[in-house]
Amino acid sequence: MLNHIVVVDDSEAIRLVLESELKALGVNLVKSFSDAREALGYVKGVSTPIDGVLTDLQMPFMDGLEFIEALGRQRFRGGVVMISGMEERVVKLAVDIALSYQVCLVGSVEKPVDRDKLAQQLSRIVQLQGDEPKEIKYLKRRELMDKIRQDKIIAYYQPKVNLHTSELVGLEVLCRIDDPAQQGIIPPDRFIPVAEKFDLADDLTKKVLERSLKEFKLFRDEFPDANVSLAINISPNQLYSDALPHFICDMCERYGVSREKLVVEITERQVITDQRQLANLDRLRLKGFGVSLDDFGSGFTNIRQIKSYPFTEIKLDQAIVQNISTDRISQVILDALAEIAGEYDATVVAEGIETIEDYFYMQKQPGIVAQGYLISRPKPIQELIRWYHAWLKKQSGVGSQTSL
Repeated sequence: MLNHIVVVDDSEAIRLVLESELKALGVNLVKSFSDAREALGYVKGVSTPIDGVLTDLQMPFMDGLEFIEALGRQRFRGGVVMISGMEERVVKLAVDIALSYQVCLVGSVEKPVDRDKLAQQLSRIVQLQGDEPKEIKYLKRRELMDKIRQDKIIAYYQPKVNLHTSELVGLEVLCRIDDPAQQGIIPPDRFIPVAEKFDLADDLTKKVLERSLKEFKLFRDEFPDANVSLAINISPNQLYSDALPHFICDMCERYGVSREKLVVEITERQVITDQRQLANLDRLRLKGFGVSLDDFGSGFTNIRQIKSYPFTEIKLDQAIVQNISTDRISQVILDALAEIAGEYDATVVAEGIETIEDYFYMQKQPGIVAQGYLISRPKPIQELIRWYHAWLKKQSGVGSQTSL
C-alpha cells in the first residue's frame, strides 16, 4: 500500500475531499498544498519517499503544467495523476505536454472526485513502483548461480493477439525457475533483481534464450502456417555489452530462427541515455531483430525520444492499460503512441488486458496488439500448444471479428 501522497489544488474543498478519500483508501501520509510552488519545495526537500502526486491543472501562480515540468527537472520518480474538470481538448494538450517532461504520468481523476476512480489511480501507482512487498524471499546469489548451473531455468510464454483479426502474432518469453524438489516454480520477482544486482543477467539470458529457441521450433513444427514472433526481455544494463548483438545472432543461427522473428524487449524502467547502450540498441536493429520498448508509461522515456530510437514495437504498461476504457489520460497516451507508431511503422502492444471492457475499448483502436490474462496467462510450451489449438478452433467457429 502507498505511504506518502502529495495533493496540489487551489480549491480547499477538493483538497479536503482528497485528503479524506486517500486516508480512507489506506494512504498513511497525505500532504496537501494550495500553492504548487510550496508543494515543489516540499517534494524537493522532504526525506521520506513520495509515492505519488495528484495535481490540479488550473491554478494561480504556478499552474499544473509548470508544476509537472518542474517535477521532471527534479527527476521526481513517483506517479503523477492529473486532477481536472477541464474540457477534453485542454486535457489532451496537457497530456501531450506532460509526456515530454519525463515524469510518470499514470492517469487522471475528474471533478467531482469519485472514490473508485481514485482507487484505480492509486493501484496504478503501486504497479508502477513494482510493489515489492517485504515478504518476498529473494534467492541468494549462490542459489541463483546453482539454479543456472543445474539448468533449472525454464521458459513460459504469453501470447500477443491482433485484436481485429484475433490472429496470434507473437509470444513473449517469461523466465521461471523449475525446482520441484524444493520450491516448485519460482517466479521472476524472486530472482531477476538478484541477477541484475550480481551481474548474472547475461547467464540467465543465455539459458532462457537457449530454451525458448528450442521450444519455438516445436511450436513452429506444430503450427507451420503461424506467422509468429518470439520476444525475449533484456535489461538495459545488458546493452552496455558490445558482445550482446553478436551473441543473439549466433544463438538464432544455431537454432535456425530467423532474426526477423526475434524481438528484443527493453524495459523502460531504467533510462537509456548512454551512447554505448544506444549504439547496441541500434546494432540489434541493424542485424534484423525487432526492438521493443517494454513497459512504456512506467519509466521516463518520453514521446519525443521514441521518435529517435529504432523501436519496432512499443508496449504500453499494464498500469496504463487497466481501466483504460474509463480513463481519459490513458486514452490520450494510447492515441499519442498510436500516432507515432503509425508514422514509424511500429506496433503498439497493450499489455495487461484483464477485463472485457478494456478489451473492447482496445478493439476499437486500429492496429492494436493485445496481451494479458483475459487472453491467456503465461504457459509452458506444451500447455501453450494446447491453448493455441483451442484458440484456433474457437476462432474458426466465430469468424475473424471475435469476442472473448
